[in-house]
Amino acid sequence: MDSCVGSILLSYTYEEKIAPIINFKKKDFKSHFEITQLFDPLIFVDEININDYQIILFDHNDFNHPNVIGCIDHHEDKGYNFGFK
Repeated sequence: MDSCVGSILLSYTYEEKIAPIINFKKKDFKSHFEITQLFDPLIFVDEININDYQIILFDHNDFNHPNVIGCIDHHEDKGYNFGFK
């Protein structure tokens, strides 16, 4: 839940338009009733082509993809540098 809420709140802090994409398949998200009641509509990772977007990860740094441009995380660093130093 913290990843979802954090992603949504992060999207509101940017001046340019960005959309939070929830890293769940939509059909698997029904168990997160509290989030679906607070935030609607949500965009799920299985509803988009992730190659069409620049990605800022929130709360998970273990997704190595060429479109990742940043990461906000408190977990152990998995060693990806996401193309920046």
